[in-house]
Amino acid sequence: MKKYVTPYLFTLTFMFGLFFITSLLLVSSTYLISLSTSTYQLILKVASYIIIIASSILFIHFIPSKPLYHSILLAFLYLIISYLACNGVVHWLHLFLKPIVFIISCIVVSILKSDR
Repeated sequence: MKKYVTPYLFTLTFMFGLFFITSLLLVSSTYLISLSTSTYQLILKVASYIIIIASSILFIHFIPSKPLYHSILLAFLYLIISYLACNGVVHWLHLFLKPIVFIISCIVVSILKSDR
């Protein structure tokens, strides 16, 4: 049981921890540099997709078998956590696109990993 739960918790902690650090850095940089709201949102969205791809690489590294099944399960779990954490302000496109990007990048990483 611990063997299967540990990669999920580690990947979710990695994702949300980096989201928090990125947001904290951007908020602190707005006090030093004058950023427009659209620039702030663009940097935040690009960074979040990079974090999603990096966490999919990390997740596939820890999952030895059935990577597609586990990536769909983690993507669904991420979708639920993201929806509950948004407090009513939902960007529906990005809410559903991030788990899809996670699944696709897990598939690509698992294919590249199996070719080695």
